[in-house]
Amino acid sequence: MPKFRVGEGVSTSSGGVGVIVDVTHSLPEPSYRVFLNGRSVPFYDGQLTAAELDTSPALVDADPFRCKLAALSLMSPSGD
Repeated sequence: MPKFRVGEGVSTSSGGVGVIVDVTHSLPEPSYRVFLNGRSVPFYDGQLTAAELDTSPALVDADPFRCKLAALSLMSPSGD
């Protein structure tokens, strides 16, 4: 029986923090795909522990935000 579900935050044995994106019911222990550092990485049950993810929105100042949006618009003028 897997101890994690899709969408749960986990810490890996190597110190990374990610989110479960897939669960495989395999023997001798369940395996998981964890979204970590921009990609999906496989882990076994024993390599993961539960982690609290900070899902609170980040606050930013308006001027740096506008500058970032302007830079993105200049880099990709066809995108909205």
